Amino acid sequence: MKKFLVILITLLCFFPINVFASGSISVNRGSLSIAKGSSSSFVVSANNAAGRVDIYSSNSSVAKVSTSSSWLDNNSVTVTVTGVNDGNATIIVKITDAATYDEEALSGTRSVSVNVYSNTSSNNVSNNNSQNSNQSKPSNSSKYNNSSNTKKNEPIKNDATLSSLNVKNYDIGFDKNKEEYNIEIENYINSLDIDAKANMSTSKVNIEGNKDLKVGDNTINVIVTSEDGTKKTYKINVKRKDEVVETTIDKINEVIDGTTKDTVKIKIIDNLKISKDIIDKINSSKKNIIINKYDNDKIVYSWNFKSGNMNFKKEFDSNISFSDKDLESLRKKNNYSEMYKIIFGYNGDISDSIIKLNVSEKFNNNDKVNIYKYDKESNSFILIKNDIVVKDDMIEFNINKAEDLILSKSKLDNKSINEFCSSIKKPFNYFIIISIVELLIIFVLIYYFLFYKKIRKQNIVTNDVKKKNNKKVIKTKK
Repeated sequence: MKKFLVILITLLCFFPINVFASGSISVNRGSLSIAKGSSSSFVVSANNAAGRVDIYSSNSSVAKVSTSSSWLDNNSVTVTVTGVNDGNATIIVKITDAATYDEEALSGTRSVSVNVYSNTSSNNVSNNNSQNSNQSKPSNSSKYNNSSNTKKNEPIKNDATLSSLNVKNYDIGFDKNKEEYNIEIENYINSLDIDAKANMSTSKVNIEGNKDLKVGDNTINVIVTSEDGTKKTYKINVKRKDEVVETTIDKINEVIDGTTKDTVKIKIIDNLKISKDIIDKINSSKKNIIINKYDNDKIVYSWNFKSGNMNFKKEFDSNISFSDKDLESLRKKNNYSEMYKIIFGYNGDISDSIIKLNVSEKFNNNDKVNIYKYDKESNSFILIKNDIVVKDDMIEFNINKAEDLILSKSKLDNKSINEFCSSIKKPFNYFIIISIVELLIIFVLIYYFLFYKKIRKQNIVTNDVKKKNNKKVIKTKK
């Protein structure tokens, strides 16, 4: 009886009782009521679960969301909903590629009903406050379009809007209630031909900042001053392109021969490969080369090679893409952390190159991204660069070897198998390994109590018998 008590106590000590709560992904609100132009929010939470959720509006003209997707790992994310126009919409939260910590797959959708209504309260802002400011004389580029048919005894007007605003060779989509416009111009243009007409004949128009536009960002102000001194400014943001020449692969030879610029951009749309002949031509020209891959006028990725750094022994495949190959197994190695894999069309050493990659579908602006290489031999993640800030949907980093890389906002750990098993987020793996060790210990204890003592006792009895027999033999001999 004592033996079995010892075994029972051993079992209780070595087998912990594990209780795992079932995992889920949920939203905290079922409906929202928002005034037009205002915002409200709801929370999407993952409880003992990890995965991606896609978030979108059934009618974005009525309500729009602040984020299109998010990765959850036993945490929550706040989604802001903005009312655009009167009406009803549904915010859909679609569960994609998600599972509980017990490795049970999660799917389906969660929804939040949204009603957008007009805010009936009015804000009456008086425009009768005169501005007694000294007006500067208009520049030579200013244009005045005041009608000479002003009626006598016409009351003072405070309308400081434009009736038309035209920029020669550019369609800005003018609306008198829209105060800001954006234009991109070629490098050889240093001023714009602007025609602005006031809505009231008694108002004056002055144009400032339309001379010697610099490379990069500029602001042109079209200032309307009404008869009573009320002012309204229309802004035209002008981006003047830099002096870099951009061409396509089929024209690269003539552009290199014909330009004196130090840097040439190659625009790639379909053909992603650059032949060895063109590479040799580029290297001999001693020019800096920027290779841009476009998709509907949006840069997908770019390579930036300094003069003479395109040292390839064969054609160069510029392709960079995202891949799901082996991604699930890599996620498991780090507790299902959010990560994305990028692969290169060219594999091998590269003389120091700067890469820009569009990650708008994976991360949000201002996110901090880490770049890793997964080493199969050591079964670990090697950090290449950390805390790269997403800016204008792009990340930028240097490489000197093209090989598969991992992008993640998480800090991926270089864990040994023991450290991995001790992770509280993967209790199932921990339980299996500990259970095996416990079974071995229990087997040894059972063997000791049930068999080893019995065999030892038999051996003692056998030795006693042998001793007695030996004594008898000795007496007989005497």
